[in-house]
Amino acid sequence: TCQALVIGHDDKVLSKSNCVTFEQINDPIWKDNTIGTDDIVLPPWTPVLRHDNRVSMWGRDYDFNDKGFPERLATKGKNILAKSISLQAGSGNNIFEIEKSTTEYIEDNGVRVRQRTTGKLGPWKAEINCMIEFDGLMRFDMTFTPQGKQPIDNMILEIPVKKEYAQFIHSPCRTATAPDAKNGFRTKYPWKTSWSDLSHAIWLGDYERGLQWFSESTKGWYVKKPGEEIQVIPEGDTVTMRFVLIDSPYVPDKPFTITFGLQATPVKPMWPNFRGFRALPTSVKMPYRRSEERRVGKECRSRGSPDP
Repeated sequence: TCQALVIGHDDKVLSKSNCVTFEQINDPIWKDNTIGTDDIVLPPWTPVLRHDNRVSMWGRDYDFNDKGFPERLATKGKNILAKSISLQAGSGNNIFEIEKSTTEYIEDNGVRVRQRTTGKLGPWKAEINCMIEFDGLMRFDMTFTPQGKQPIDNMILEIPVKKEYAQFIHSPCRTATAPDAKNGFRTKYPWKTSWSDLSHAIWLGDYERGLQWFSESTKGWYVKKPGEEIQVIPEGDTVTMRFVLIDSPYVPDKPFTITFGLQATPVKPMWPNFRGFRALPTSVKMPYRRSEERRVGKECRSRGSPDP
């Protein structure tokens, strides 16, 4: 028997289909298959290494503060953060950051590093779990447990990037259709949008390096005034990605978790002639194609080139 359910961010069932009964004659070939599940580091990446609060992988070094967030993200030898990534919460006239925290390392095996930071965020208990994999992907699972009935009025995650490394914004959907966008990249600030317009990811960077934030959903967010919960704001020599996770007084009746990811780019070595690649079907005729092929000569062809 099979039934489809549509579940909202608060875990409530919004809709469900009729039950369908079917007979499975033979097991599919993928059932109980373990192909591709080996826990290994794939080339061209190298094992992820940890030394104190620094986690290193191919091309990048991530330094973490005592609150569980990166305070330095170095890619291609340059730190792109203006200061530490921060999580702040407001309650009444008080502003809180994570305090009285301790960090323990759950896993450190060359394929990934897992760390857990526990502390307090105002009236709530906070647990920041971060998994860093060999390709530089960071997954954050932030779990908050209320202690009493004091509400949190707002909660904001800020990712401050140095302006020199924040020339472009790229996001699936919204950016590609913006009036000032060129080839899917936007160059004007400030930028404020809602989750529904953003899709699932936003990248901030320059021609050589950058940082991408992403999330599958807004599960755990408490936003009553949607429209500006995701912002990119210039402030002097800094361009800040700002995420409003809570915008109204909130007293949850049970622990809740907010999940998001970060990844500094480039992710892996680029082919020497990658800027000449054209992701186009052969049926599409572009006016620059012949001139481009003449210019790059044997280095590039419209369909790409073999792996060096």
